[in-house]
Amino acid sequence: MEHYETRRIDHLGIVAGICREIGLIEQVDQRVKGSERKVSCGQAVQALVLNALGFTSRALYLVPDYLKNRPVDLLLGEGLSAADLNDDTLGEDWMIYMRRG
Repeated sequence: MEHYETRRIDHLGIVAGICREIGLIEQVDQRVKGSERKVSCGQAVQALVLNALGFTSRALYLVPDYLKNRPVDLLLGEGLSAADLNDDTLGEDWMIYMRRG
């Protein structure tokens, strides 16, 4: 018996596609360099862009709730889940980027 799962992508697929086309994750990661975290700084920045363009104005601690029914692995990268994008991860990665950027 096959198991199917539905996850909402809405307009986030278009936004993620544009981010992929301009190489947002790679550009940020290249500037920051040396992150051994599960969520790279580039992925965290793209997650914040998706959150901001989700027209929800959610606080960082609510990002996992916003993304829980969305295909995070397709939007941000293989092996990532909504739970990986918590406020500790996003806040720390954002501060690392701002210090080095």
